[in-house]
Amino acid sequence: MDVIFALQKNNSLYFKSINSKIKLKIKEVCVGQVMVAQIVLIPETTLTPELEYTLVTDSLPYGENLNHWDSLEQKIAPIKYLVQNTPVPALPEIVPTPAKIENYVSRTSCGTNEYVNFDYQLKDNAPYFFKAKVRNVKTGKTISYYIWSYNSKISIGHGSCGGPFDYERNGLYQLQLLPVDVFGNFCRPTNSINFHSPT
Repeated sequence: MDVIFALQKNNSLYFKSINSKIKLKIKEVCVGQVMVAQIVLIPETTLTPELEYTLVTDSLPYGENLNHWDSLEQKIAPIKYLVQNTPVPALPEIVPTPAKIENYVSRTSCGTNEYVNFDYQLKDNAPYFFKAKVRNVKTGKTISYYIWSYNSKISIGHGSCGGPFDYERNGLYQLQLLPVDVFGNFCRPTNSINFHSPT
């Protein structure tokens, strides 16, 4: 989280290629409830197709970096993106409302995992992720966070080490999903669905 807040404050992120350095603008910051945060960035100018860009910054807190674990190479590596000249497809038809399927609660030596799992699948096989909006009905507070689905299952909650959504005991909540394609285009939001906290 310190990295996200530092980047938000300094606004010093860039895409660097072999012949250019393109500044990235902060479009959105999502702060989860249990030790996680996200930052959504867009380039100030158009990227060149078939060119590889590396994510770089001028300033980070001491001991932090922008590297990631490369599972193929089995090593820590810079974050890189290859721009593809792919036509943007039409947005799919959405399923109106996600369906709750189960609560999941487990306890480990590090803490508690608490999730409410929903079934939701677009009428399209293309990859999509979701902006999940969870509203506490009692307080009116809404938390938004971008998440992926796994085999049409969407998990709303947090793990033992962190996560976007925390629950009050016996709390009542509302979930709304905004499907997003890989080009960053938002589909029409789903209907909201009420659900109770898993404990």
